[in-house]
Amino acid sequence: MDASATSPTPTRLRVFDHGGWALPWRVAQAEGDFAAEGLDVEILAWDPSPQVQAAGTANLQTAEKESKFAAGQVDVYGACEWGLIKRIADLGVGRIMGMRRNMGMPMKLFVMPASGVTEIGQLAGRPVAINENSGSHYVAVEVMEQYMPRDQINLVHIGEPPARYQALVEGRIAGAFILEPYSTLAEIQGARCLASYPGRGGVVVGESLPPEVQERFRRAVSRAVERLNADPERYKEYLVGPLARSGIAPELIAQVRERLVMPRYDAPEAYEEDAFAECYDWMRDRAMIRDGVAYRDVVLSEK
Repeated sequence: MDASATSPTPTRLRVFDHGGWALPWRVAQAEGDFAAEGLDVEILAWDPSPQVQAAGTANLQTAEKESKFAAGQVDVYGACEWGLIKRIADLGVGRIMGMRRNMGMPMKLFVMPASGVTEIGQLAGRPVAINENSGSHYVAVEVMEQYMPRDQINLVHIGEPPARYQALVEGRIAGAFILEPYSTLAEIQGARCLASYPGRGGVVVGESLPPEVQERFRRAVSRAVERLNADPERYKEYLVGPLARSGIAPELIAQVRERLVMPRYDAPEAYEEDAFAECYDWMRDRAMIRDGVAYRDVVLSEK
């Protein structure tokens, strides 16, 4: 008997890429880890157009992955810890399935030599590029408020990492929070790193996604993480290759490929209530989120 005639139809999942932090998803897809769990996964890539890159996530109602998730066109997506809470609170859809509270890929604050800035405190009142409602936004506040009064932190929404990188090297802003592979690209072009923050991020799923499908997704990603950490150089192109979509010159991409140090990844773990409370209280103290959001409102319950 033909084995395919008795094999169950794979469960289809549409997941939205979120840059280097989603690298385990691409490895799981390429190496057959999703397929081994009976998952037919489509990874939706970012729209590289300048308009979408510049818009970023400042407006969560119209932001690319968020609007697609709300419309039922995406089943799984990732974002920073702060941002996931914010999205669920504001949009009213999805639940956090897992969290990595120490991301392997750091968010870094860069300045160019022409800015004259050598210390974070010198950025008081000067424009620093972020993507509003994303990890760069929350990390910027958490880092910079250690060096200046909050009212002296001047964050400017520029958009996704390619847009922030471009604003940095063109001298349109004094500093920018970016991450790999743009961190290494900026360093190659002379940027100075003033701070490196590990970041925190997790995974959101639709509430209708069955628990057994969620578990199969977790298992596949965990195996992919093991592959990545065992032989990171094998998968470097998955991180470096997308630079071409941003219009980066081939010779610069080659330098990034040579110089970039691959991050170490961890699989998302259960998101505990005390961790949620710590993050939510921090956001509420800074008027970044509405009152009245409870742990049960944003995290998947045990079923």
